[in-house]
Amino acid sequence: MYSTGEDALKALYTKSSQEEKHDQLRIYIKLKEILHERKLSQKELSKMTGIRPAAISEIANNQRSTINKDQIEKIAEVLNISNLSDLIVFELESELASMSHPYNQLKDK
Repeated sequence: MYSTGEDALKALYTKSSQEEKHDQLRIYIKLKEILHERKLSQKELSKMTGIRPAAISEIANNQRSTINKDQIEKIAEVLNISNLSDLIVFELESELASMSHPYNQLKDK
């Protein structure tokens, strides 16, 4: 964590090791975990929101490179999520790759 904005800017423009360059901040959508907790299937969510099942699957499996604001709003509304951080978080790429990450624990469920 950086104590000042100046520290963050210095870190941004300072050359780092190859490993550090690959550990980038990523957007992580916690949809799979939320559905699991609420005992809902992706297909059920698709019916509730009117979003194509394939799109729900891509969002739940974090396979999208872009986020459709309308779809996220529909998902949040249907699931009664009022705090965006309950659905979307920023995580380091290395954390997402960790076997202990909730996403990796639910991959086959």
